[in-house]
Amino acid sequence: MGNVKDFHELKVWQKAHELPLAVYRATAAFPREKLYGLTSQLRRVSAPIAANFAEGRGRSGDAEFARFCSIAMGSASEVQYHLLLARDLWLFTPGDYEDLAPRATELKRMLTALLQKLNAAGEPQWGDGVVLSESGYDYTLADMHAADNGSVIVSWVSNTGFGSNSQLRANKINAAGHKLWGSGNLSIFDSGSLQFGNFPYFVYDGKGGAVFAWYTNSPTLQCYAQHILGNGTAAFQQNGVAVSANTANVRVDPVAAYRGLTGEVFVFWTEENSLQSLSGVYGQKFNSSGAPQWGADGLTILPLGTDSQIFVETVQIGTGALTFWVDQPSYGDATIQAIKLDGSGATVCPQFAVSSTPADKSRLVAGISPSDMAALAFEDDRTGNNGIYIQNVNPDCTLGQE
Repeated sequence: MGNVKDFHELKVWQKAHELPLAVYRATAAFPREKLYGLTSQLRRVSAPIAANFAEGRGRSGDAEFARFCSIAMGSASEVQYHLLLARDLWLFTPGDYEDLAPRATELKRMLTALLQKLNAAGEPQWGDGVVLSESGYDYTLADMHAADNGSVIVSWVSNTGFGSNSQLRANKINAAGHKLWGSGNLSIFDSGSLQFGNFPYFVYDGKGGAVFAWYTNSPTLQCYAQHILGNGTAAFQQNGVAVSANTANVRVDPVAAYRGLTGEVFVFWTEENSLQSLSGVYGQKFNSSGAPQWGADGLTILPLGTDSQIFVETVQIGTGALTFWVDQPSYGDATIQAIKLDGSGATVCPQFAVSSTPADKSRLVAGISPSDMAALAFEDDRTGNNGIYIQNVNPDCTLGQE
């Protein structure tokens, strides 16, 4: 990292810093009634791009910097959409959209090039970089994790433009910069389309492979899972396995956990009725070949109800999983709940509150230590301002120090 420039000297940071300045100038002319709507949204999504470079450059290790670059890529995609929306609503003065849109596009291209060149030593040792491309397709990074023998697994969403089907791709790149999962990249999902704005995370399996979970909007709102082995072969059927056969409901926002001892995959998600007016929390376990173990329709953890059940997270523990979610009766009145299940789907710890202070809560991130102590970080505005909170959960589901 010591050989890499300070973030102020990076050309991509300079371009990223210029973008929100230009956005602020352009949106100053928006109608006043849009101040707390599209004006605020455009300004909010443009600023974090440069901020992520600054934060990532301050972290230790290139994997951290790469992850913040990936987040910046997502923010740049959000900027592109909000610019398009503002244009179609005729909010820009002549020439503003034509100035801003190419800036966002150039930033995404620079971000892609930068990610291609990162290595463990913090120096560009892959020549012109590892090119991840496909003629006629736009790529947007989804996730990246270090893997075995100095390799890295990277995933991305590909499409042919706004409104087209979005598909999930991945590849594994070794320490020398060579693609291990094929020169044409690996197709994780190419039948139908991912939900707009879904850039799925994956879980490293500890054996050179990865477990993916995603949801689609075409042909319907459905969640899928796939386990790609270290050699790039799929453990489950092509395009993944659906978590539920229930056609009366829909499902969104899945998360996955992996049990290395048995090769089992756990997936949890938000289940909704067809009108998306009721929601609950459901789960499914797949064996090592992708066969569902908790029934064709999955396991009902929290039945459908009027509260919004959102931001589901999970970690693998014991023979099963510890799963968290936000229960939101109304805006600003949410709590965080959890349940611990064993491998059969039986309850080990009944539903309990991890954060019981009513507030707006979001963006849960969960992790677990070798001693099976879990930790949950989340955003929370209980003080009137958005803060970051963290809570540990002991193996017996108690909170705090034992």
